[in-house]
Parts: sequence; C-alpha cells; structure tokens
Amino acid sequence: MGAMVRYKQLTGHEVTEIGNNISDVCSYLYCSVASACSREKIEFGMELLEFADAIDVEDLNAWSASINESSGAKKKTPQKKQ
Repeated sequence: MGAMVRYKQLTGHEVTEIGNNISDVCSYLYCSVASACSREKIEFGMELLEFADAIDVEDLNAWSASINESSGAKKKTPQKKQ
C-alpha cells in the first residue's frame, strides 16, 4: 500500500492511471522499492533520477510482467479438450 501512496504523492496520479508510459512505470517501480526498503528497515538513499539511471528497459519490462502475472492480468492459455 505504501508504494501506491508514495506514487500518488510523487506524481499526483493514482497507480490505476498508469498506462504504457515508461516514466510512470519507472516512478512506480521506484516507489515500490522505496516502500519495500522502508518496510524492511533497509536504507534506500536514491532519488528518482538516480534510480532511473541505475535500471534499464529490460528491468522495467520484467518487473511489469511479474506484476501483471501476479495480479491475474496474464492471458491464460486455453486448455485442450480431452
């Protein structure tokens, strides 16, 4: 939940408004990492631009795919009738 609140504070938008905009996805990933570190009491001293410089598009795509998969957004393969 903290990541969603952080994202709203950072951008002024809800996470439900995130589309395919790479800046928004990167910002949400940043907020997710910052919140996870806070929860685990791990220091996270990066600003958003530092974080963005430290990752690449493949990182964003992998994270986005894992989020979509865990939320059930992944398409299910039809099963063969037996």
